[in-house]
Amino acid sequence: MSPAGPPLPDSDDEPPSTAAKMSLFCAECGHRSELGGDWLVREGEAGYRIVCPECATVIVAQPVFGMLA
Repeated sequence: MSPAGPPLPDSDDEPPSTAAKMSLFCAECGHRSELGGDWLVREGEAGYRIVCPECATVIVAQPVFGMLA
């Protein structure tokens, strides 16, 4: 049985014990950075997107819901 999602590439950049706990990875180009790092945040009426600064791939797309009554 294979794990869910795309496999992560092998990397010698950081050993797992020192890697940031909250980091994002771009499956398209391999860019990796902490959540508060160099990712581009695009906001609009429908929500927001976190975009890779290297290849412009949307990493996260989150809708914004109206206030609940």
